[in-house]
Amino acid sequence: MKKLFILLFSFIIAFTTIAPLTGCGSKVSKKEVSDYLANASPETSALTFYVYDGSTTTIRYLFDKKSIRELLSDLSKVKALPVADYGVSKAAAPFYGISIGAGDLGEINILFAGGYAILGDGRGYEFDYDFGGVENRYAWQETDYIGGLALPCSYYISLGQKGWKQEFLTPSDSDVNTHLVVAPISESGSLLELQVTNGLGMDWRYGEYWHLEAFLDGTWYNLPLKKDHIVHDIAFELPMGESRKHTYDLGYYGDLPAGTYRLVIDSSDANAAYVFKSTFSNFPPRK
Repeated sequence: MKKLFILLFSFIIAFTTIAPLTGCGSKVSKKEVSDYLANASPETSALTFYVYDGSTTTIRYLFDKKSIRELLSDLSKVKALPVADYGVSKAAAPFYGISIGAGDLGEINILFAGGYAILGDGRGYEFDYDFGGVENRYAWQETDYIGGLALPCSYYISLGQKGWKQEFLTPSDSDVNTHLVVAPISESGSLLELQVTNGLGMDWRYGEYWHLEAFLDGTWYNLPLKKDHIVHDIAFELPMGESRKHTYDLGYYGDLPAGTYRLVIDSSDANAAYVFKSTFSNFPPRK
């Protein structure tokens, strides 16, 4: 009998860590930037501040409630004029972003790039604010660094009418092992069911983490999420020579322009990948 071994990355076996992968999804739906920010919950959530300098994203965290309220108040006072189009180029960097919890409504994510504020549902506004001063005004308690563009809502500037914009995408460093064979089982809307067969010659451990890449001009690029993706920090063990099925929702990445893609199943042991073709009509927008 085949057995599924679930290994919890936790000291207490009864609990599972839930890890959010940031996109730009939110249940918050308001007409103006100030209304959007009014849903923020500084009493129960820290504020995350992102800065992209054209090559690296710096991430800082603000925990002081008074400081969070002050920053949100400043941003709410900016006169934001709606725009139909917000074409942004990399030359306009630095770009900024904020994320903060909104209670039962989820999370508020805003991208500030090229003089525009881009909300979680893709609406854009002219937005004139000096974010350079924000970095020195508050007591940020932690700092992380990520290579490339890793701001919330970057999906909306990374995907244009003609497809993906390579200037905003980060080349993939995924090392895919071909002894892990991934085959399609079924497809329904944005849901893709795959079967993984372990041909490594040893047991393979992997988890719920996966990501999508696009093949552009001979290079694989990581794609930004359109919607927040919540995964459980657990691991599965697939014995050598055996197979298992999993279903993946490509809707987290929104529309996929015509092209070649690969779904990479991330693992510290070895990465598996499934390569496929897509057009816009294959996967309708996921709201």
